[in-house]
Amino acid sequence: MKKLIFIYILIYISSCQNETFEGNGNGAKKFLAQFLETDADYRNLTEELMPNEEDYNLYFKKEFSNIAFQRYSTMWENEDLAIRPDTNQVEIIIDSTTTEELLQWTGTAALEFPGGYQEIAEKLHDSLKIYKFKFVQPGSKIGVSFDGLVFLNDRWMIFPKPWRVLR
Repeated sequence: MKKLIFIYILIYISSCQNETFEGNGNGAKKFLAQFLETDADYRNLTEELMPNEEDYNLYFKKEFSNIAFQRYSTMWENEDLAIRPDTNQVEIIIDSTTTEELLQWTGTAALEFPGGYQEIAEKLHDSLKIYKFKFVQPGSKIGVSFDGLVFLNDRWMIFPKPWRVLR
């Protein structure tokens, strides 16, 4: 009986949650597509990406997670802070890299990611897959760019420009 009640509770909880997104490039693109909707609430969507204190321990190695949490928390307090595309930017370009590529500064890390990642790669947990994305106009490769998107604890979150908080 207890198992049956537990199953019903899980079904209820999952039916009440917002849409779920896969933890891969397709899931990232699907989540980010919400920012391109005409009625997008940029601040609300940005808040969905804000990590909680526990998440910092999954992204940063233990000796760096507390300082990162403190410094990012100050940034997140700014209620004007929101990820948003510019006018006419209706497409998304996504690139991803791994902690291992960042440490060796090879592959997509060296080609597409900001150089600051090379400075702090050893401060990140191993085996992370990190995404950067741009909102662009059709046919363009230039646009508004963001980095530090990761899938942890079954949800998308962002740690933008982590080298700035670890300096």
